[in-house]
Order: sequence, then C-alpha cells, then structure tokens
Amino acid sequence: MAACVAGCSLPKRSTACGPCRCSPRWIGPGLATLLEGATVCVAERHATLFRQGDRADRFYIVLHGRIALHLVNETGRESILEVVKPGETFGEEAVFDRGVFSFGARVIDPVRLVRIPAETFLQALAADFRFVTLVMASMSAHLHCLVRQVGELKLKSTEQRLASYLAGLAPETSGKARIVLPYEKKVVASQLGMQPETLSRALAKLRKVGVRVCNDVFLVEDIGQLRAFCYRTDFSK
Repeated sequence: MAACVAGCSLPKRSTACGPCRCSPRWIGPGLATLLEGATVCVAERHATLFRQGDRADRFYIVLHGRIALHLVNETGRESILEVVKPGETFGEEAVFDRGVFSFGARVIDPVRLVRIPAETFLQALAADFRFVTLVMASMSAHLHCLVRQVGELKLKSTEQRLASYLAGLAPETSGKARIVLPYEKKVVASQLGMQPETLSRALAKLRKVGVRVCNDVFLVEDIGQLRAFCYRTDFSK
C-alpha cells in the first residue's frame, strides 16, 4: 500500500545505543528533492521488503517501526546485521554498488516507510555536490559503526558483547540501571552473532557482575561495573 509522501514529517532518530546504524546527515538538506518521487508504504510484521541479491532500485526511510537487515548463507542460516529504527535509512548503499542488495530486509513490527526510487536519489546527487559530500560523510560514519561491531565480534567474549549491548541501552551513567530489551531475545542474539541458547549462557555469566533478569527486565547493580567488564582482558580473578 502506498500514498503520496508530501507533508509527512520524519521522526527523530532513537538515541538507544547498541549495534548501530548512524543517523543520515543528508536527510535535512536533501529531503525536499528526494520526496518529489517518493511514496509512503506500510508493511506488517514478518513482511519481506527485499531479499539478498534483489535489484536495488529504491531505498527507504523508516517513519515508524523497525526493520531487521540480515544475511542468509548457502544453507539458509540467517544472521541479523543490524536493526533499523525510526529516523534512519537503509538500502541506499546498494545504489552505488552493483545495483543489488547485499542483504535482505524483514519487518520486525508493523512499519511505515518512505520509499525513494534510486533514480531520484542519483539525480539529486548529480545536481548538488554538497549533497554528495553529506551522503559520503554519512556512509563513512556508518562504516565506522560497522568496524566497531566487527571488532567486538572478534575481540570480545559472548558475555562481553552482551554486556556492551546492555550498557548501550542504559540511560544511567552510574549506579543501578533498569534495562528493557527493544525487541525479542532471539533478534538480539542474532544481532550479537550468537544463538539464543548462547545468549542465555552469557546472561548467566553476567550475574557475577551484578546483572539479573526479572520478568524480562534486566536489573544492573552498577552500570559502571558492567561497562568496565566490557573492556576487561584478565578473567583469571
């Protein structure tokens, strides 16, 4: 289902941390031009917006809801790369690559999106060099986010990755913290590069640094101690 996008307002990007997609810096300056050929569409939970390898003839801005970007290997096993939230974009990188999406996009909960044709995007870039530099800066920032994620996958234990994710969701800077996951545990597990049962074992190990679960709410005794654990290298004590 699609409708004219004129007059729609974009939400502010969520400030929740964790594995991240950087907020696009070009949305403000380039939005008016992009909306000329755009449409608003809605999709229900579990709907597939595009599959890995599909032609990249559009990209999206999220107005409401969340999208899981994922990879699928030859055996059909899936791994979530990141979760896109309101105020963020996804799919624009593929327009510059081979013209195909290198990942799939599936709806986590009901969404409302702005669908922007690739041709409109390319025309806007060709017409305004300042717009080009803003898009490049945004993609560079996103690359830094992904490099940090890869570093965590390679250099941190499963419990440290979970601790880092939880610490990123906590608004508190010290003392006790109460954390609610933004989506179901199996999505979080996939996003952190582990199986659900591995996440459960990692959570059990975090009890030693003051993390416990009560009715799906994570209670942290000392958020500073949890953040320190994320960078700990000596586990002999």
